[in-house]
Amino acid sequence: MPNFRELTTDEKSIVSARLADLRRTFAVWSDDYDDDYGDDYNLIAYAYYEGCDQPVLAAAAPYAVGRSLVEKNGFTWVMVQSGSSWHHGVIHPMLPEPIDLLDLESGKWCRPEPDDEPPQPGEATMDSLDVLILAVEWKRLKGREAPMPKGSFFEIEQQVNRARIFWGH
Repeated sequence: MPNFRELTTDEKSIVSARLADLRRTFAVWSDDYDDDYGDDYNLIAYAYYEGCDQPVLAAAAPYAVGRSLVEKNGFTWVMVQSGSSWHHGVIHPMLPEPIDLLDLESGKWCRPEPDDEPPQPGEATMDSLDVLILAVEWKRLKGREAPMPKGSFFEIEQQVNRARIFWGH
């Protein structure tokens, strides 16, 4: 398991700064997405939907995903050691190890459908959010040690829904 630790005050401010950059860049839409509710994820998703490809989207994506996981899904902010440096990450009691948010872009937690177009920078990170939420639900239903189901997001979602039916949760 990778080493991890709590965030310092300065590291917490980096999250706020990256998301503030996002809101400044997309000020025209920012009022539609409540900053107090951690709606940065939906702001980025809307910008991608509108065809935007600004570098700030990819830069803010890990922090928007992290904020959504922390504020809405029971995760906790941590710093994860990656080589000799530390990256922002999250941890959840149902998952076996912390998630390095910068590593989400590698696609480890992104489960595209077979006919999906290649993602723009930051989109694999954004698409990881729903898979991480399903992973926690799967572990809650099947046990912390249960292996993650394979397949696309849709296939995993179907397996989680079947598990909900069979285990009555």
